[in-house]
Amino acid sequence: MSETAPDIISAQLRVSVDPGHSGPFYEYKIDSDVTGYTVTLRISRLVYDSGSSSVPPPRPPSPSPLPLPAAQENHFRSSGLSEVIKKDQQQVRAFLERLSTELNVYALTDRESPYPFLHPTFYTFSFGDAAGRSHSFSYRIEASNHVDEQYQRLIEVFDSFFESRRVFDAFWRSQR
Repeated sequence: MSETAPDIISAQLRVSVDPGHSGPFYEYKIDSDVTGYTVTLRISRLVYDSGSSSVPPPRPPSPSPLPLPAAQENHFRSSGLSEVIKKDQQQVRAFLERLSTELNVYALTDRESPYPFLHPTFYTFSFGDAAGRSHSFSYRIEASNHVDEQYQRLIEVFDSFFESRRVFDAFWRSQR
């Protein structure tokens, strides 16, 4: 007898891109409450702050156009954007059902790249169902090179539903 797919009521994807080089952090999130669903996309990153109030200790010139912080220095500040994505409740239910049935997220487990991590991207997925159960797994890739088509497709489905390209473009324009 086949088991029916769980009714997913919450979903979260957290993405950390090349954290060793101050890459961006993304959080895709669907929460449910008595009124329906809230769909949110949040982007944040550390950016160089040339107006830092601390006086840095002397150091040799850096070949980088932006000097890297010395020990005990803090020339970076957090920058971010959080946007509630307008989605019809039926669209959200269809997306969550697709995750459960077509993409079968409850069958996925941790997956790592076989390559060393020089410029890694870390994906962490979490899902909750109507019965109160949760399922989480992670997927790691190196330099945007996906190692599994199923995980790559899942990421593309999240990007499409959350309109990430539009939100990311607005964020990067605000960083100029």
